[in-house]
Amino acid sequence: MKKCNLCHSVVNDKDECHICHNTLTYEPECQESEEHYVWNKYYLVYLIKNIWFSLFCCVFGIVSLAINKFVLSEVLIAAIICALTSLAVSIFQGGLKKAITWKYSDSYAPFKIGLWKYLIGAISVLFFIVG
Repeated sequence: MKKCNLCHSVVNDKDECHICHNTLTYEPECQESEEHYVWNKYYLVYLIKNIWFSLFCCVFGIVSLAINKFVLSEVLIAAIICALTSLAVSIFQGGLKKAITWKYSDSYAPFKIGLWKYLIGAISVLFFIVG
């Protein structure tokens, strides 16, 4: 674990902070046991870059429900669940990455989480269009 001197977040990276992309090569190791993020402009940009697609799916769903006058069917309920699942995966992708590293490697786990996020979001948009 290293503490970034630019965004002041504690990250589990050796070379580069994944929040602000500042170099961590010359930063000393810190005694923290888990990652800690500081709310600042760097973290806000990081969140926007990671959840934009899921937010788009949720907004698309809200507009679709408003057009359908909030009449719910089984397909629309499944679409709502998929959109909210995609948003949850986007927000908690750091914790999910740590949770699935028992099964997947450290380099494959972020790919798998991104695949889930975009696939489930695309399915929700498709269900909103069909429903």
